[in-house]
Amino acid sequence: ILTDRYLYDDALRELELAEAGFEAQSDRVWVCEVKLQRAMIHIWQGNHRVARAQALPISQDHSLPDIIVSRARHMLALVDLTTGKIKQAIDHLEAILPVFERTNDTFYVSGVLQDLALAYTSAGQLDGASHCLQRLVAIRRTLGQPNALALALNNLGDHYHQIGDYELALRTLEEGLEVISETNNQRAESYLRWTMGDLQRDLGNDDAAALLYNSAYESSIAEPSLQQSVRLSMATLYRWSGDYQRALRFARQVVEDFPVGEEPQASAVLLARAANSALKAMLDFTPRALDELDDLLHGLSDRSAASEFVQIAILAANVALSGGDERRTLHYLRECAASCDRGIGRNIIAVEIVNTPHLRAFVEQNPHLRSLQTAVQRLLAARQMFSSSSWRDATETPDTTYSLRVLVLGDEVIERDGRQVSTSEWRSSRAKEFFLYLLFEGPSKREQISLVFWPDSSPERVRSNFHTTLYRARRALGENVILYDDDI
Repeated sequence: ILTDRYLYDDALRELELAEAGFEAQSDRVWVCEVKLQRAMIHIWQGNHRVARAQALPISQDHSLPDIIVSRARHMLALVDLTTGKIKQAIDHLEAILPVFERTNDTFYVSGVLQDLALAYTSAGQLDGASHCLQRLVAIRRTLGQPNALALALNNLGDHYHQIGDYELALRTLEEGLEVISETNNQRAESYLRWTMGDLQRDLGNDDAAALLYNSAYESSIAEPSLQQSVRLSMATLYRWSGDYQRALRFARQVVEDFPVGEEPQASAVLLARAANSALKAMLDFTPRALDELDDLLHGLSDRSAASEFVQIAILAANVALSGGDERRTLHYLRECAASCDRGIGRNIIAVEIVNTPHLRAFVEQNPHLRSLQTAVQRLLAARQMFSSSSWRDATETPDTTYSLRVLVLGDEVIERDGRQVSTSEWRSSRAKEFFLYLLFEGPSKREQISLVFWPDSSPERVRSNFHTTLYRARRALGENVILYDDDI
């Protein structure tokens, strides 16, 4: 409960008390369980060396039950995954998955599947990632745990996004936000808002993306790894809008704020260094910037980090072309095309090309880059379909409603302009309850509504819930049905 709310210091104090109690009872297994929970918190806080030191002795103690040793190896895999040791992470996760499967412990099976999917994605093994994610979501639908299901939907939505299936990505992430809206899990919601921000950014909805990023950033202050990812996403957003100085500040923060003493090969740090080099080149082109990107690519060549490789390669193509080096530009783009042919990085490549006019012109004129041209066309089609205005047109939800009919005897029926509003259009039962409350109570202050719907939530959580619910009710009924001004 405490970790879901980012109250890590409180959680660590509770674990210290629990460990003392289990040691007094000479219960080695539960002492190890406490240490592994503590290791997980250190991973979230970015203290990877501390987490490894907690988990390593347990992973090597074969007098303990296999399930405990496997859980310790899971922690080691997470440290490897976070610090860029993708192959080692995959080795750990593939080895421990059968152990959990033999115990029929679906909770731990789903946890391993979630992290194995991330590792496979980073390594470019997309079929393996897809299999893990589909199985993960299926398991978590049966567990009755909305927090766990929401995180699984977040990862599946991100997977669809990266392979260029934008419609499935949008619908999956919307379901995740709907699932989490009825809970108080700030951590899961932060991840969903960040991922949805990336999707909206890539679809060209920059204002929506910025709002999602700000919300995710503000609510994830206790999880440095997530904040680093959000900063990188914001740096990319500002770079594409031409605000290079602002983008550079965000990218530099990722490198400067990386915990002292931790391994500098973490994915976020490598990508931030690449962004720094690219932005410096865009502000004042120097050949050294391209050499720096080459050095990063060379360092990735033996790390099985296909996703990071593609992101840096397309940046290098942009920098090379900006400097007039078409030969090196073509070299980098051919690397990207080869990855795209294998299904790796389709969205990453396409969105960089679309947001860089001179790079897009170069790709369109080169007959050897057909796979990149196809990826670009798919993204452009998605942008047209899912832009803020055309998405409303496609789903037949215009801003203005001309008639509203509400029947409340028996099952509630709400008709908008002669058509019944379906359950799926509400996105959440809370949005419908919100509307009915206003219908019967009349004009109400936000504080009054919040006390009715979220009496036990923090002020930050109440503000987020209120605006999310208001947005969903307006989307279902029309912008002019519910008016909000000066907190009323």
